[in-house]
Amino acid sequence: MRSNKHIIDILKGLFIGVVATSFGIFIWWYFFSKFDFEKTIIFARSQRILGMVISLSSLINFGLFFIVIKRNREIAKGILMCCIITALIVAGLEFI
Repeated sequence: MRSNKHIIDILKGLFIGVVATSFGIFIWWYFFSKFDFEKTIIFARSQRILGMVISLSSLINFGLFFIVIKRNREIAKGILMCCIITALIVAGLEFI
């Protein structure tokens, strides 16, 4: 059974992954859109590119994963879990 420290480290990694992906989406919005954030997301969804934007934004997580894996494998597991969850979200967006 895992101790609480392992679970907390995995949750830290998951949080880091979500923040990094959110940061990537923000960067995309800031540099490539002239509308407010909500209109941009609605436009991306209507043009069926929202999944692509999210998946490109999550590429930051892979760099973080390789940096963190040498220091703390549990946090790296959380980042990897975020990548898997992001892939499932993107797949859901593509088929809905």
